[in-house]
Amino acid sequence: AGGTGGSIPLTAAGSITTRALFTDAPTQAGSITVQGSSYQLIAGHNISAKGSSGTGGTVSITSTAGDITLSSLGNTTSNRIDVSGTVAGGLLKINSQANFTTYETSLNATGGSANGGIIQVTASTGTINLYQGTTCCATYWNANIDSSSTSAIGGSIQLQASTGIASVQDPNINNNNFSV
Repeated sequence: AGGTGGSIPLTAAGSITTRALFTDAPTQAGSITVQGSSYQLIAGHNISAKGSSGTGGTVSITSTAGDITLSSLGNTTSNRIDVSGTVAGGLLKINSQANFTTYETSLNATGGSANGGIIQVTASTGTINLYQGTTCCATYWNANIDSSSTSAIGGSIQLQASTGIASVQDPNINNNNFSV
C-alpha cells in the first residue's frame, strides 16, 4: 500500500537545535523545512525524508544570520540527512548565511530505478567545512555527499561558498599516527 509523508515546518527568529526529524513514506516522502537565525543538528540524530518504495522528499535548511552545523567534533555515529528514494532521489537544500559545517554527517539523495536527486549547499558569506574522521587502521567516519542512482542517471551536487570549501581531518578522530 502506498502512502505520502507529511510536512514538518520549523521556523524561528532565533536559533534552532533539533534531534531527529522524519517524514519518510512508502510512495512519496514528505518535506522538512527549517528556518532560523542558525541551526544545529545534535550528533547521533538523522533528518530523513526517504521514499521506501517511491521518491525521496524535500529537506530545506536555512540560516538567516549564522551558521548551520551538523553534529559536533568527534562524531562517530554515522548520522545523515537523507532524501533518497527507491525510485528517484529528492531535493536537499542547505543555505547558510555564514558557514556550513558537517562533522562526519553524510548528505544523501540517491535514486534507485530513476535518477539520483539534487543536493545544494550554499555558505553565502562563509566556508563549507566537511569534517572526516579516521582511526587506525580501517575505520572511517566521513561527510559523504551522494546523489547517485543504482539504475539510472546520477543526480546533481552543487557546493557554493564565499570563502572556500574544505575537507578537513577531525582532530578528535585522528589516530593515523600508528607505529609498530
